[in-house]
Amino acid sequence: GKRGNNPIYNVLPECISSLLEMPEINYEQFQRLIRFLIHFVEKVRFLSFHNIKDKQQDQLVEKLLQRLPLTTDPYKWKCLLFCVHCLPTTNHSLSKFLQNRRYLKNVLQSQEAKEMMVQILAKVRILCGVED
Repeated sequence: GKRGNNPIYNVLPECISSLLEMPEINYEQFQRLIRFLIHFVEKVRFLSFHNIKDKQQDQLVEKLLQRLPLTTDPYKWKCLLFCVHCLPTTNHSLSKFLQNRRYLKNVLQSQEAKEMMVQILAKVRILCGVED
């Protein structure tokens, strides 16, 4: 398919997958690398029309969620959810979670992945203005 003119949105899922296959990278290193890469997503979003970039960002969230069932490794689940957590939240992020909730069934059996999901939902709640 057509990849468009925003390489960060196109290569980020593959970069993440590659990092997940590198046993020499621990979780802290993974987090630092992802924060560095996500910085470019935020920069592209800031410099462009938000509605166009939000759509690409939502597609990125969806791609990451769709990678969850491709592994049975709780560490990789936690890492993928960390990536989603780091992305700037949009109004459509929640709808992407709801549309892709079938991918979360097995993932949420992992305590570490469940904790990351709680952090993501807390971020969405803030965006939506939901209070305890």
